[in-house]
Amino acid sequence: MRSITSLIILAITLGFAGSAIAQESEPRIILISNVNVFDGKSDELQKNMHVLVKDNLIESISIEPLAVIQTDNVTVIDGVAEH
Repeated sequence: MRSITSLIILAITLGFAGSAIAQESEPRIILISNVNVFDGKSDELQKNMHVLVKDNLIESISIEPLAVIQTDNVTVIDGVAEH
């Protein structure tokens, strides 16, 4: 009985460890919509832009809305709602 209990505990532990490893491999994504962007190149703000950040690096900036699939690793921020 003790060995069966040990096997069950080991299986549960490995299951949690496996899911933690799978989550770590997914990039952290933040989509910030409807914000003004200063690019450092011109004196004017780019208004109502959409910024996609993946693993703390800006991946894209667009005037068009960007689509992402909402999962646990995705955070969506609406700049208009944050005022």
